[in-house]
Formats: sequence, structure tokens, C-alpha cells
Amino acid sequence: MTEQTDNLVLEQLRKIRMELDAARERDHEIMTRLSGIEIGITRIARD
Repeated sequence: MTEQTDNLVLEQLRKIRMELDAARERDHEIMTRLSGIEIGITRIARD
């Protein structure tokens, strides 16, 4: 591959990595919020 092609491939890989990192952050936030909801429901069920 030429240097320009290499740079394009690396640029796309960086974008994919950034999107994956953002998705992981969203997943973490969702799981944290879901855990809070589950705890709240458990407390309500105990009463």
C-alpha cells in the first residue's frame, strides 16, 4: 500500500476506536442506571 492509503486506513481505524470507546461509555452509564433502578425496585418490593 502507498503511504496515503496507509494513512487513510489508520484514520478509519482511529474513528472506529473512538466510536467503540463512546459506545463502551454509554453501555457503562446504562448499566449503572439500570443497577440503580433494580436496587430501587428491590427496596419497594421489600416494603
